Amino acid sequence: PTVTGETEKPSLNPTMNPTSGPTMDLSNLLCGSHVYGAYNKNQQLLQFEVQMSSSFDGDMTFDASSSNFQITYINAASTSGSIKAWQYGLDGTLPLISLTDLIYGQDIFFTVFASGATTTHNYDVKIYCQSDSPTVAIATDIPTTSDPTIDQSQPQTPNPSRDPTVTGETEKPSLNPTMNPTSG
Repeated sequence: PTVTGETEKPSLNPTMNPTSGPTMDLSNLLCGSHVYGAYNKNQQLLQFEVQMSSSFDGDMTFDASSSNFQITYINAASTSGSIKAWQYGLDGTLPLISLTDLIYGQDIFFTVFASGATTTHNYDVKIYCQSDSPTVAIATDIPTTSDPTIDQSQPQTPNPSRDPTVTGETEKPSLNPTMNPTSG
């Protein structure tokens, strides 16, 4: 990835052979991660380590469809060897792979292979996860507690009226209102 910004204290004698910018750590990615960076023409493989990190068991999708180079295949494997999956021949199809029934905390290693890269391109990868047992929200008009929260920032009326008086706009407002109005 490219880091932009101004140097606070530039060197008076800068090197003629600067080092490259910081690299993105492609290990320890989590559900919801979005990583991107340069794919060098001399590389043929990009490897990513992703952990099923959400607080649930479920499904994971590795999506490289926003990368700007032709991906030949994506391979997925777990450390235990229990999961092995791949997508070959991605010509014209979306470069993504989905795995089902993963266990919370499980590490998956994804390998992206691209052939024929002649220049530097950019990879762009998103990790999506979905629970095997999502919580179902039920709409209700019944309060969720029998002891509702009371707003303590406003004074409470000791004996509120069951039929409050509603006041509207003044029909003929004064052109010269008083600076110290009375209540009511």
